[in-house]
Amino acid sequence: MALKKHNKPVVKEASKRTRKKVDKALEKRSQNLSYLNPNKMAQAISGYGYKPSAKSLAIWYVGYAAISIGCASILKMNTIYIILMLAIGILFMPGLIVRSFYNKNENQRFSDVNIYMEQMLYSFRVHSMVFPALCDLELQFTDGKMRDCIIKAKEYMLNPKKSDDDPTKTALKFIEDEFYCDKIVTIHRFMCNVEKLGGTYRSTIQLLLKDRSAWEKRQLQIQKDRKQKKTQVILSIAVSILICVIFTTSLPAELEIMSSPIVQIDTVVLWFFLMSLFCSADKKISQNLLASIEARSEDAQLKKYTKIVTWDDAKETKSSMIFAAGSLFVAFLLWVLFQKSWMITVGIVVAVLMLFQHKLDYRLAYKSLVDDIRLAFPRWMIEISLLLQTESVQVALIKSYNDAPGILKPELELLMERLKEAPDSSAPFIDFFGDFALKDVQSAMKMLYSNQACTGGDPDTQIADIIERNNQMLEVTEVQIADNALASLDSMFLMPLMICAAKLMIDMMVFLVKSFTVFGM
Repeated sequence: MALKKHNKPVVKEASKRTRKKVDKALEKRSQNLSYLNPNKMAQAISGYGYKPSAKSLAIWYVGYAAISIGCASILKMNTIYIILMLAIGILFMPGLIVRSFYNKNENQRFSDVNIYMEQMLYSFRVHSMVFPALCDLELQFTDGKMRDCIIKAKEYMLNPKKSDDDPTKTALKFIEDEFYCDKIVTIHRFMCNVEKLGGTYRSTIQLLLKDRSAWEKRQLQIQKDRKQKKTQVILSIAVSILICVIFTTSLPAELEIMSSPIVQIDTVVLWFFLMSLFCSADKKISQNLLASIEARSEDAQLKKYTKIVTWDDAKETKSSMIFAAGSLFVAFLLWVLFQKSWMITVGIVVAVLMLFQHKLDYRLAYKSLVDDIRLAFPRWMIEISLLLQTESVQVALIKSYNDAPGILKPELELLMERLKEAPDSSAPFIDFFGDFALKDVQSAMKMLYSNQACTGGDPDTQIADIIERNNQMLEVTEVQIADNALASLDSMFLMPLMICAAKLMIDMMVFLVKSFTVFGM
C-alpha cells in the first residue's frame, strides 16, 4: 500500500520536564579561587561525604612545597621567586584537593549503583515484588547514601501518602534523585510495570543484566582512557621541566644565566602555566560516572534537526553567493582607497570561503546530529524491547513516546502517523530517519517490523538480538563521543613542550647576550 507523502512536522519546543539527572552538588564546578576560603573548601568536601583532617590536607601542601622547592633549588631560584612558586600552589591546590574527593565520591557512587542494579534484578527475579527486593538490598549496604535511600524508600512504601496512586514508583524515585542514572530509571520502570501487569519477565531481567554489564564495561573503559590522557599530560610537564633543568645546569659556570632576573621570571611564568595545564587536565577527567554521555542539549539537537530536514540548498547557495559578492566588493573598495594589492588577494580568499560556507555548515550540522541520533536511539530501543515483553509493536511505540529522547520525537510522530494509514506496511519503519544514512537504525527498525509481522522467527530471540545490537551501537557511539570530549587533552600534551620551547628561546637570548659580554664580542 502506497503511503501519502507527509511534510516534516514542525519540531516542538523541547520538553520542559525537569529531570534531575545528577545531584546538583556533585555537578557544581566552582572556581579554584572560591576554595581559597577554608570554610568553602571544607563545605565542598563535606558535600561529597568526607571530613578530612587538617593533617591529611597538610600533606597535599607539604608535598607541593617539597616538589616546588626541590625544582627551584636545582634551578637556583632566588628566595622571592621561590615564594612566588609556592604562592602559585596556594592558588591551585584547593581545587585539586576538592576534585580528588569528588573523584573518590564518584567512584564510590558508581560502585554502589552497579551493586544496586545487579542485586536488585536478581532479588526481583526471586520475589517478583519491589519491597522484598529492597529488603534484600538493604543487607548489601552497611552504610552510606545508598543504604539511606533504600531505607527511606522502604519506609515510604510502608507508610505512603493517601493521595499517592503509585507509592512504589514514588519510593523508588528517592533512589533515582540521589543516584540519577538512565539504567536505574529503566529498571525501576520495568519492575513497576511487572508489579502492575504481571506476565513473563525472567528473560527481560536477563537482558537488563547484560545491558548493565555492557554499560559498566563502557564506563570503566572511558574512565581508564581519561586517566591515561592525564598521565600523558603529567609526563609532558615532567619532560618540559627536565629539559629546562638540563639546559640551565649544563652551561659553564662563567656563562650561567639563572642569576638573570629575566630567566628567573620566565621560570616562574613557566611554572604557572604548567600548573594551569595540570589543573585543566585534572578537571577534564573529573566527570560524573553515572550521567549519560550527552552530545548536545535537546534544544540544540532539535534546531539542527529542523535545519537538516528543511534545508533548501538553492536558497542557501544564493545567500552564499551574495556574501561572496559582498566580500569582493568590500575588497575592491579597500584596494581603490589604499592601492594595496594584497587586499584583493584577501578578498578573493574570503569570497571563496563565503561561496562554500553553506556546504560546510550543512556537513557540520549533519555530522553532529548523526552522532546525537546514534547515542539516543539505542537507549530508546531498550525501552521498546522492555515494552515488547507485554505489548504489541505499535502499542510499545505509543507508550515509549513520552520518555523518548527529544531528538527522536519528530520522527516518532511521523512513524505513528504513517502506521495509522498503513499499519501492515514496512515503509513507515524503513523511512524512520530516512533522511540520514543510518544503517544500524534502519536494521533495528526492520527487526521491529519483523516482530510486528511475525515473520522473523521467535520474538524473544528477536528482542535479544535487538538488545545485543543496541549495546554494540551504544558502545561505539559513546566511546567516540568520549574521545571527542577528550580531544583537547591531546593538545594539552603538546602545550607544556611548546611553553618550554618559548622559555628556552628567551633563555637562549639571555645566554647569547652574556656570551657577547664575557668574550667581549
